[in-house]
Amino acid sequence: MKNITLLLELREATKKAKEAVLKRIQLEEEKKKENERKEIRKQVEKKLRNLERDMMSDASCGNSYTIVHTVQERDKKSNKFEDWSIELQEIYKFLEEKGLEPEVRKRIDGDRPTAYSVEECPYAIIVSWEE
Repeated sequence: MKNITLLLELREATKKAKEAVLKRIQLEEEKKKENERKEIRKQVEKKLRNLERDMMSDASCGNSYTIVHTVQERDKKSNKFEDWSIELQEIYKFLEEKGLEPEVRKRIDGDRPTAYSVEECPYAIIVSWEE
């Protein structure tokens, strides 16, 4: 009878240890993702620090919107925000925090930037100031 009790206690202790290890691994992964998101956010802020200047330049050229970022098909797996790449999520959040109303539009031929074709980057995150 003692052996059965010891075996049950050992089984319970093993189960708890396993749960603790899994919890620690999960916390490490969450921390790693959070650090990655912070690093990407810094890059986004650096990339978009001249956004207002770009918007003024586009407005002076007669455009009613600014393309903030071109989007490759693989980065925008679906229309769900959670399925987008971390970079796209951070760009979108950054623009919303600035008080802008970003939107994702399908690009058309001749759309700037011309460095990327419409086939390579079929979508763009834009900020428009006229309807």
